[in-house]
Amino acid sequence: MSAYADYRALSGAQTSGSDRGFDRGRSLEQRDGFVKRGITLYSQDGSGVAGAGAIVVSAAVEPTVPDYARALELNIPVITRPQWLAAIYRSHRTIAITGTSGKSTVTAMTFEALRGAGLNPGLIAGAELKSLLAEGVSGNACAGTGPLVIEADESDKGIADYAADIAVILNLQRDHDEPENMIPAFTAFARNARQVIVSDEPALSFLRDRAVIVGEGAIAHRRITNMRATTAGSAFDFDGHAVTLPLPGVHNVSNAAMALAAGLAAGADVHELIAALAGYQGVARRFEIVGSGNGIEVVDDYAHNPAKIAAVIRTAIARSQRVVLYFQPTGFGPTRFLRPDLVKMFASELREGDALYFSPIYYVGGTAAKDISSDDLIADLAKLGRPAHLAATRDDFIDAMKQTARAGDCICIVGGRDPTLSAFARDVAMVTK
Repeated sequence: MSAYADYRALSGAQTSGSDRGFDRGRSLEQRDGFVKRGITLYSQDGSGVAGAGAIVVSAAVEPTVPDYARALELNIPVITRPQWLAAIYRSHRTIAITGTSGKSTVTAMTFEALRGAGLNPGLIAGAELKSLLAEGVSGNACAGTGPLVIEADESDKGIADYAADIAVILNLQRDHDEPENMIPAFTAFARNARQVIVSDEPALSFLRDRAVIVGEGAIAHRRITNMRATTAGSAFDFDGHAVTLPLPGVHNVSNAAMALAAGLAAGADVHELIAALAGYQGVARRFEIVGSGNGIEVVDDYAHNPAKIAAVIRTAIARSQRVVLYFQPTGFGPTRFLRPDLVKMFASELREGDALYFSPIYYVGGTAAKDISSDDLIADLAKLGRPAHLAATRDDFIDAMKQTARAGDCICIVGGRDPTLSAFARDVAMVTK
């Protein structure tokens, strides 16, 4: 929602909003950034709603939230996030990127590649780009005259109503719902687009008929070959063109190839796109190394579902002797839904000698039933012979790292939505120097 607010403000439109986190004294740096960029902020008590043309709400905002309830009382239109975005798609030339995993990274890569190729793109993203933050502007939104690159969140199936010029579909995994229940939304998203780009992942085979396929397999129209790790990150060939990427991990090679395919579909020059990706600066909380000392790396990552966490673990294993993973599950409903998948993933991806810590489940508010805990996941793992620990407080984990962290460790702080996790990762880095 922050990107939508910033994009609207950057486009010159009067913008206001509220956030209960700000009311609780959290994320004050982000709050101050909104104010600096001309966005009016109100307490989330209904006081800022009168006079608004409409209010836009995410799926996390329930009708009992005071701003929502006040808008209903005043007969002010309440627009859902998908409805607002559908209107954006109708009025802009858009490149929309969706999938269960990798959306933020591919969105950022596509934006930076197009920018480097001189197409002056706009941006609405779910993560902050380091290149934009370095310019002192909003990290997840930009108003440009060229194509508008949008991270299209599939979680509420709103993508079914989006009509993108170029639809990029990365993967389909079990996350917010069963994959088969997401197929209609993905099918409509592709059908509504002028051009479609999909990975060669088998789960997306139902979308291949009119799509440009990207991957390593023989069915791919845009081929990834000669993939390898480098001291600086990764390297591979894309349709015979050599590509260097300052990011580790096989998953990031796939991400970069999807971004290159999107850039070519938008009419950019392949050499300019590749040159731009060579200087790609990344996004916040995507295998972001926040500290390195005494042979110990500390990584901050937004991963919150099994596929994303597995990618973090594999990348960490490739660059360390031992992985220490601190995982903060996000929300009671998602944790309950993903419980068997999380347990299976941790048991299969982590090696003997690696260490796994759980925090208590992060409660994001609302009326969720609190009928599951991290202790349940720890018990499930114990039945599989995989030890795990509960860090009841963050200080408990820091104390454990003071005593047990050693040279060769990669300590990964992993979890979604909680804006305080990055500061915690930096705190961990400080005690391991």
